[in-house]
Amino acid sequence: MGWERDGIGLSSTWRVDDDAIGAWIAADTVRDGLLAPLRAEGLLAHVTHLWIADGKPRPIGSAAQLDKLVGGWRDEVVQLYSGAFDDPDFMVHASLGPAGIRLTVGFGRAFVDGALRDRVAGLVTAWSTRLSRWRCRLTVASLAPATTYPRPLPRVTGTKWPLGELEYYLGRAWHQADRERAAVLAGIERARLPRGATRATDGDVLRIALACDLADPHAVEEARAASERWLTPLVPTEPDEDWNELGDRIVVPTERDELLPFTFYDAEARVGYKGLVVDPDTGEIDEEAWSELVGIAASGEAHDGTPVASVRLVFPTRQDALAMHARTIASGFEMAVYPKGAALWEVAPA
Repeated sequence: MGWERDGIGLSSTWRVDDDAIGAWIAADTVRDGLLAPLRAEGLLAHVTHLWIADGKPRPIGSAAQLDKLVGGWRDEVVQLYSGAFDDPDFMVHASLGPAGIRLTVGFGRAFVDGALRDRVAGLVTAWSTRLSRWRCRLTVASLAPATTYPRPLPRVTGTKWPLGELEYYLGRAWHQADRERAAVLAGIERARLPRGATRATDGDVLRIALACDLADPHAVEEARAASERWLTPLVPTEPDEDWNELGDRIVVPTERDELLPFTFYDAEARVGYKGLVVDPDTGEIDEEAWSELVGIAASGEAHDGTPVASVRLVFPTRQDALAMHARTIASGFEMAVYPKGAALWEVAPA
């Protein structure tokens, strides 16, 4: 089983000081700065193959052979791994360049035990100490499974700081070199932590660890959701594609065909859309039309037998959609939507 299916991954970015960008990678940089901590943890012993971008995977004969090879790396994308190339059990993927390193380490299920999180923290600290010799600094690193989790609304993405991770490692020097980043660091250092989470500094590295049992998928999901809720107010974010700042999701019908009693029918998705108006004074709705639609949603077909997988109600404004949301769902309809611009949006109640 590859690490992306049932393991966990560390993602990190390391940035060279602005006045040191260029030929900072020397013959010993990768060997002593990048690989030595992995070797000290016994992790390089698991590596069986090497891939260099645009080449073919090749077996690794010995540690000495690997050390000799990496001495020539300057501007490379490489992967050290065991198992299948496209589904590795263990993986070290590094993108090396004049401005720094993007580094991902994937740990398959066999590596995930009670000691892994502290081992990873030790690796990050060791890299921070060693790479500083070449003025290469940790920006942000994080640890989490590749799997999804129930994300809080509204859906947003951190511009530099990933959301929903189990562990965060922040490079203090990199953060303090910029006013905006320094403010983020200060906020994270002061913010009240989620229940059970810990915060500690080791050298240049600030570590935030969310509490959960890695062997319990539900606990991991809950911890990641709590992590996102905690970090989102502390870092710059932007709305995810297909979501707005209110937490509403865009809805794009594939087709708009005629089918009574709907306003239009998406034949590809088998979804009926019906526009309804809420009286602004009384809040009343056309109950006869509502009852007709309830029957269609329950039967799964229109009056002429056309299959209807779901019914979506379209209200004139977001306020109307919010007001009718609970009744819409309770009556068996899929969602309440409203138009804005050329799009429809599924309302997300607070």
